[in-house]
Amino acid sequence: MPAATVSAIGLGPGKLTPAARATARLDTCNWVGTGSNWMKTLIVSVNPRSGLETTYNNRAIFTEFVELQVAGHPAVRANQTDALAGCNLYVGLSDAQTLWVIGNSGTNGTMDQHCAISTQTAEAIIKALP
Repeated sequence: MPAATVSAIGLGPGKLTPAARATARLDTCNWVGTGSNWMKTLIVSVNPRSGLETTYNNRAIFTEFVELQVAGHPAVRANQTDALAGCNLYVGLSDAQTLWVIGNSGTNGTMDQHCAISTQTAEAIIKALP
């Protein structure tokens, strides 16, 4: 994740959170806001074993399911709850790899504000890939 993107969003240093195998199967990188942005959060993970097809196969569990493109890659904005939880964005990097970004713009943020953070983050990560 480019440091300039983290700073532009108003987040502090990131932290790697290894997967707790009992509750999650993926390692994540987490950022939280600083100063007055302390409620902002960002979580990023890459699933190296599952492509975007898995998200499509689970479409029924989402209350919001929007297909889009992010930096030339197929993506899905798929959320199960209201805006308070943030915006889940799944981006297909390959047939067997998905970038998952959860952005939350902070207190009283709208889903569009949360998703702007998720999209900005995904675009920056994809542009930085080799």
